Amino acid sequence: MTRLEIEQLSVCYGAELALRDVELRIDAGEVVAVIGPSGCGKSTLLRAVAGLEPLSSGIIRMDGRDVSATPTHERDLGLMFQTHVLFPHLRVGENVGFGLEMSGMSRGERERRVSEMLDLVELGSFADRAVESLSGGEAQRVALARALAPSPGLLMLDEPLGSLDRVLREQLTADLRRLVRLLGLTTLHVTHDQAEAFALADRVVVLHEGRVVQVGRPDDLWWRPANSFVAEFVGHPNRWRLDDGSIEIVPISAVLSGGARRGGRMIEATVEFASFRDGRFTVEAVRDATRRVVYETNARPEIGERVELGVDESSVIVVES
Repeated sequence: MTRLEIEQLSVCYGAELALRDVELRIDAGEVVAVIGPSGCGKSTLLRAVAGLEPLSSGIIRMDGRDVSATPTHERDLGLMFQTHVLFPHLRVGENVGFGLEMSGMSRGERERRVSEMLDLVELGSFADRAVESLSGGEAQRVALARALAPSPGLLMLDEPLGSLDRVLREQLTADLRRLVRLLGLTTLHVTHDQAEAFALADRVVVLHEGRVVQVGRPDDLWWRPANSFVAEFVGHPNRWRLDDGSIEIVPISAVLSGGARRGGRMIEATVEFASFRDGRFTVEAVRDATRRVVYETNARPEIGERVELGVDESSVIVVES
């Protein structure tokens, strides 16, 4: 297990500053996810840590050793990307063992390790399969086994599940969580999907325009967002500006349908749109000309229906704009 320290890291593409003075510490065995909108610098950060992107300034340390100028193959990393990049001319087992062969591991030890890794990702019988015969999920499992095979000190994942459908992505997220915990791997995971980050990570980093705007546990980011940007990005749709310029955040769970029975602040609105997922309706309703409210309910709403909602005041969050 490796401890990672990033100090004052900046990366420029010509005159454009992609990362600005990033500071981050990842403890040995900790899983940290990086989220943020497209173009915020997530993948650039991972590539910089991996040695695939030159630094404009800053220091990267692994277990206290400055690796800022160390070649990628000497950084003790396991890398997995959205595109699995398996070698089509090699069988599954040969793909998993490719890096081990390049490191000079004996054939017997290599075969034992490949078998162990394929068992770990639940593809124990796949060693002789052709890569072309794999489904998308199976290919990503093989790519994960290949990344894990050398027993890296730091596992780095760049949108590894982004190309998969929702059901498969959720299944592989659970598998990833199980494996990194089982192996005690220090992990840096880049994703655009905050639900995936929250499910997998001990702590989550939010990037915006190349800067770190908040670092915290998933529940900290949800209940104590640093500002309205973080609140919006982690999934709070109900945001209203107060007279003092601050932003009031009302989580979906704090909006109660049939709220008149619960007391507290009341909201009246007209149902405009509803979607169904996982046994509940998510409803968007218009409060007035400029404000909307999103809430969840078990009851099927009718478009145009006038609804009375209550707000659980104990769950309201006020943040800087």
